[in-house]
Amino acid sequence: MDMIEKNFLRENGTRLFVADGYEKTYYYQRLFTVLFDKLPSVVEYSYEFDDKKDSPVFLGVFMSTARKNGFVQYSAAETLCGGTDLGKVQLGEYVCVEHSDFHLFTSSSKQIILVFDRMSIYCFYEFQNKESKHYCEEFLTSINTSFNRIKSSKSKIGCIGLSDRHYYLKNMEIKNMGKLDIGALYNDDFQDIALNISRFLEDDQNGLVILHGEQGTGKTSFIRHLISQSKKQFVYLPLDMASCLSDPRMITFICDEMKDAVIVIEDCEQVLVDRGESYNSINTGLVNILNMADGLLGDSLNLKFICTFNSDVRKIDKALLRKGRLIDKYEFGKLSAEKTSALMQKQYGLTGTFEPMTLAEIFNYSIENHGRNKERKVVGF
Repeated sequence: MDMIEKNFLRENGTRLFVADGYEKTYYYQRLFTVLFDKLPSVVEYSYEFDDKKDSPVFLGVFMSTARKNGFVQYSAAETLCGGTDLGKVQLGEYVCVEHSDFHLFTSSSKQIILVFDRMSIYCFYEFQNKESKHYCEEFLTSINTSFNRIKSSKSKIGCIGLSDRHYYLKNMEIKNMGKLDIGALYNDDFQDIALNISRFLEDDQNGLVILHGEQGTGKTSFIRHLISQSKKQFVYLPLDMASCLSDPRMITFICDEMKDAVIVIEDCEQVLVDRGESYNSINTGLVNILNMADGLLGDSLNLKFICTFNSDVRKIDKALLRKGRLIDKYEFGKLSAEKTSALMQKQYGLTGTFEPMTLAEIFNYSIENHGRNKERKVVGF
């Protein structure tokens, strides 16, 4: 490349990035040649995400990793991309496009260009330079490791949906309860049951767990804790879709997407009610759960069910309580007076002996109720 062409490219750096589609890689290669007077090779990594929320997280990891490794980011001086004016920003000696889907970093010492372009990362390095290629591969590995670490720290549950006669799973982030203090937040008789349920989730065993009791006693918080601690796939089944478990399309969907999963059904009194008391004496949702918990389908799918409700357990169909099918059940109630008092002192610095309270009452104790503060439930004064 002669000096006239090199100067032209340097003075018109932003023009390199006007083209769309596959032609862009050609312009990245031209820029590499301009900057380093060498022919480039490229390592490319393409990615896809089920959740659009992951894309900005991945971009953030890419940008922070590049900067930690001494790369410098460049921005557009004056460029149009897809009809959008990207502004007039200039950083450094050379210029290039910066866009929400496009970011470029360079390192003069390493003689490498990094490009984040929509759904791909490109690493341009000196042609057939094994050391530079190895560096690029390690760079991409470090990005994936950091991103997966961030993803794994977020608790998610898949929610089953139906669109155009096809079932699908949509991941939803939930509150992380990995550090839930079981000893302080639940009564003593729950300790062994909580341990048994945790072991059940990790075993190669299908079955059913029933958690019931009044509202605000910590059933959902405990499920969040299980999701945060376990590596199993958790799936939330909306109550009105329980009858769909026998749908042949659902069976195929479960075989493909949910094998060995933990299915959570909340507030499912209507699904688990005794078949003699249910409408027309037939409860399709219950029959389906029984079949998948330990019937013929259960042998193949290895599904685990966690069902919660607030009503009396005596109304639940006795077939669900059969030994071998029911792994464990627990009735949540108010925290004992001793534990309530200890938690009130820890949370609010209040001393004294308090009456038994639910977790919801304790953690919302300082919130005004209809314009008036809640009265202290203290005994012994």
